[in-house]
Order: sequence, then structure tokens, then C-alpha cells
Amino acid sequence: MKDRGNLLKTGFTIGRSSCILSDPKGFCLAPPVFSDGSNIELLEMFAALIYTVMTSVVIAFHIALLLGAPWGEFALAGKYPGHLPGRARVIVAVEIAVLVMMNVIVLIRAGQVARDFHDISNIAIWGVVVITSVSVVLHLITPSKREKMLWGPVTLIQLICCFAVAVA
Repeated sequence: MKDRGNLLKTGFTIGRSSCILSDPKGFCLAPPVFSDGSNIELLEMFAALIYTVMTSVVIAFHIALLLGAPWGEFALAGKYPGHLPGRARVIVAVEIAVLVMMNVIVLIRAGQVARDFHDISNIAIWGVVVITSVSVVLHLITPSKREKMLWGPVTLIQLICCFAVAVA
């Protein structure tokens, strides 16, 4: 493609793949189509993005609970309707830290951040898959109907996405 007054750059590396076309700030406008005809790295990037969006929603919900939102029936098996007590908020804070760590592992494995840790992420991603699998089961068997209806589908989508990143 012809460069229009230096408005577009071509042929630089993004994550583990090359970007065919980008804007001046380096944002990839046209991800590559790979020579073998597959778009496995594009799928991996998309799965990591969806995982990150879903995890961000879960983290935002947990932060709201931590700050006193009255949504206890949507968390911790619905044991604490309304505001969570202090002990339950500690659990929520730990969950936030675990979710952030899991999201970072997914992004590293997808080649989007901290590429120096990619080798470690090849193993750590399977921990994310296991933890997310357990989360899906727990959200589907919870006695809280509201928690089941809200977080069951969310965690299932997270599982599909982190598994896609793991096998890519």
C-alpha cells in the first residue's frame, strides 16, 4: 500500500505477529493473514481481548462490592444479601488480586504484554484454565439463582477464551 504523506506505517511487529498496516501512533489497523492461511494468532488476540473485557467487568463488580455496593446475593453463593461484611470483603479483595494476575497471564500468553515472560506463561496459562474451570462449576452449582444466572455465562465465556489462548 502506498504511504499517504507518512500517515500510515507498514510491516512492524505487534505481539508475536506482524501488523500489515498501522496508524502513526502504532495502532494496528490491519492484522496479518498468515501464509498458511490460518488466523490462529488473530484468534488468540481476539480471545485475550474478550477475556480481558469480561475480567474487567468482574473486577469492577468486585471493587463495587468491596466499596459497599449492596449486591451480596450475586457473590459468594449469595450468603450475604445486601452489603458484604468485613470478612467477606477480604475474600473479595483476594479475588480481585487473583483476577488481575490471571488476566496478566492471559495477555502475556497472547503476546500482548511482557513478552519476556512468555515462556513462564506457557505453563501458567493452564493454571488460569483450571481456576476458571472451577469457577464455572462453582457458579453453575451455587444455591444463589442470581449469581448462577449472572456469572455462569460470564465465567463460561472466560473459560472458552482462556482455553483458546492456551491452545493457540
